[in-house]
Amino acid sequence: LVDEPLSTVLRAVTLPGDVDQELRFFQQFGQMGSILLLTVLVWCLQPPAIRRTLLDFGLAVVITSILALVIKILTGRVRPAFGSPNEFLGPWWIQENLAVTWSQSGSMPSSHVAAGAVMSTWLWIVFPKIRWVGVVLLMLVGVARVRFGSHWPSDVPLGATLGIVIAWFCINRLLGTRLLDLIWRTFVDRKASPAWPDVAAAMQEQ
Repeated sequence: LVDEPLSTVLRAVTLPGDVDQELRFFQQFGQMGSILLLTVLVWCLQPPAIRRTLLDFGLAVVITSILALVIKILTGRVRPAFGSPNEFLGPWWIQENLAVTWSQSGSMPSSHVAAGAVMSTWLWIVFPKIRWVGVVLLMLVGVARVRFGSHWPSDVPLGATLGIVIAWFCINRLLGTRLLDLIWRTFVDRKASPAWPDVAAAMQEQ
């Protein structure tokens, strides 16, 4: 009931100066450019044990991206540019314009918000002193996706929930680190010590 009115209001608001340009920049939080920047910073500034949390972060990004796309296909909810918020066309929707992919036309959930939620959750767990930065940036991503007509408002909390739940599970349990430990000890060096205990200890010291 509130999707269309709220979307209309956010898109109609006139913002001063270059605020919209800044929003377009911040909505990329969690996307490839910010992931590469984060990876370089962590690799250059953090000890090896903290660097390994990037494995858990990366695994969470991959799982979240796949599930977000699957949900988009199953629901078939169209983006604001293609119809109304009440249009759920389902998985058998055959698009007239074959140049438009499911990722481009599907609205629920917001993949940008889901990816931003993964990065925000990683910051929350691994760097608790700056966790507020991730929260603020995630909120900006959600506002921007609605303001620029990419999503309906209700797509935002679903994307955030998806990203937070998956990231919380992957990062807290160090699934990416444990997976690499398993592969390494199975195919490279059976006598190697697992890395995940050192990672867990380093995270507790942050």
